[in-house]
Amino acid sequence: MSDDRASHSRNTLEAVQRLEKIILDTLDFRQVIQKICDSVLNELYFVDLSYRLVVLALENSDHTTLQIVALSKTPEAEKAIQAANIPLAQIQIPLAQTQNIMIRTWRDQSMQLTPNWSEVFHPALTVETATNAQTAAGIQASILVPIVAKNKSLGVLLFGVAKPSEMITDQEKDLIQGFTDIVGLAVENARLYSTLDATGKQLSQANEQLKELDRLKDEFVSAAAHALRSPMTAIKGYISMVLEGDGGEVASKAKEFLQGAYEGNDRLIRLVNHMLDISRIESGRLIFNIADVQLEDVIQSEVSGLKILADQKGLSLNYEKPPTPLPIVSVDPDRLREVINNLVGNAIKFTQQGGITIKHEMSGGFVVTHIIDTGPGISPADIANLFQKFTQARVNIGKSGGSGLGLYVSKLIIKEFHGDITLKSQVGQGSTFSFSIPFAQKTVK
Repeated sequence: MSDDRASHSRNTLEAVQRLEKIILDTLDFRQVIQKICDSVLNELYFVDLSYRLVVLALENSDHTTLQIVALSKTPEAEKAIQAANIPLAQIQIPLAQTQNIMIRTWRDQSMQLTPNWSEVFHPALTVETATNAQTAAGIQASILVPIVAKNKSLGVLLFGVAKPSEMITDQEKDLIQGFTDIVGLAVENARLYSTLDATGKQLSQANEQLKELDRLKDEFVSAAAHALRSPMTAIKGYISMVLEGDGGEVASKAKEFLQGAYEGNDRLIRLVNHMLDISRIESGRLIFNIADVQLEDVIQSEVSGLKILADQKGLSLNYEKPPTPLPIVSVDPDRLREVINNLVGNAIKFTQQGGITIKHEMSGGFVVTHIIDTGPGISPADIANLFQKFTQARVNIGKSGGSGLGLYVSKLIIKEFHGDITLKSQVGQGSTFSFSIPFAQKTVK
């Protein structure tokens, strides 16, 4: 290789590397396309001062035209725009214009040379206007190179040169081709980034709207629940008074109807309370009065009340209280009682024979409480969704599953205590609900 050729190859490589650093360093699409036109022209000045302007045309989003999107900032470019007397963004060449040399360059992915801008800008510009613009810019020949990325044509780069086509050397063509390969990568990267950025902003806006809708939903649920709870509590009180004979003797059949109304109203009150709890917990507005408690004392007090329900169904309710005190746990006692009532109450409700056993074990710094029943069991499909809102297990015992909120509320409460609720069950063999609560900090060794 001669010294001249070696020097040219080195200069070409250095120019390509400089251009790569400049245009691949930016991801903003508008900045990239302008940098392409300006930087490519600057690097070409190192090779030949006859390069006067660069035009970048890209396929539009509708895939119908090649549209001029950027032009190098040079005096020659300004003169061309003034002579053409048309805004840059309005110059579009339909892809169907297969006789247009720019379209052929894009379609065939091959470099083209032309001495006439009328071949380049028709039909956007008339032959006369294109010729006047070319003359004003002092352009004698144009090199058109396809911009390709991943074998797909993205657009065309036009290089306006102040010398005839026959004076453009193969070395210059090689350099321009090297530049254009980088341009394809830069355009593709910038488009992808712009798409991702726009999508990210849309998702962010949608997320904010969802948060606002969620807040409004919580406010509505809270207001509705408060409005419902007061009259339902009053109804419960009045029905209770009638059942107890405060208004006079009530016929047995009427008592049966009133008892059904009382129980239905009681279920509605529990549903409203659950809805309020969910709204407050999810929005962080529910205040937990955390205290260090002896877990077995809380459970023992609740079991005493729940045993009446179990006895009414002929079920056993056994609490295997440990012989030695359990480690202290930090909980809100009232909220913990709510969890115990939900879990044990459900076990009593869905168990038809046998009974329920409550016992503890310690595991990895947690007290784990197991509530084991001899009920119908729960299928794997139901277990997967059982702790979601308004979800009930399908149990074939002729009873309603309730509101579908109790387990969801219970899980939220236990999570506030830094614990968790789990379920193991098999159809026909009963269920075991377990909740874990960590030892209070002062008991951790």
